[in-house]
Amino acid sequence: GGLRQETAGGLRQETAGGQRQEGGPDFLFVGEKEAITDAGYVATMKGMVAAMGYAWKDVAFSNICGERNSAKPPTEAEMAIALPAFKQKVARLQPRAIIVLGEVAALGLLGNRDIAALRQRPHTFEGLPAIPTYHPAYLNKFGNAVKADACRDLRKALLRIGRPVPAVLERFK
Repeated sequence: GGLRQETAGGLRQETAGGQRQEGGPDFLFVGEKEAITDAGYVATMKGMVAAMGYAWKDVAFSNICGERNSAKPPTEAEMAIALPAFKQKVARLQPRAIIVLGEVAALGLLGNRDIAALRQRPHTFEGLPAIPTYHPAYLNKFGNAVKADACRDLRKALLRIGRPVPAVLERFK
């Protein structure tokens, strides 16, 4: 299925599936930029989603600031302005948990950009489990040095919402 653009805040989500009967997707992946166009980024995201036991169409994706016409990450001021619309988007989607991708999204949602420190304890955003992990671009840049940590984060995310952990992630405790 293709991507569709929701008008109220720039959410991109697959048109087919992605909805639990009682609400929204299990996971909302949140990054810093709207467009998922880089082939390496997409491949890494698809690998993360598949490792969790989901199809690409069964999770949702967003960024912290809706649509922006800038290649640069959003500033703290831009994120603060966009936060009310993002909260509305989360309320509309009703995910069971949020995967916070990278330091920019972490700063906007959790108030801290230190992913290594944030990973050490549980977080919430709007009452939902919020699991910080490394951004796919960072994973592509640093490879195996951080991929095991990202796998641990994905495993943690599944456990926080009571989902089974696929064998591929089970070894990352």
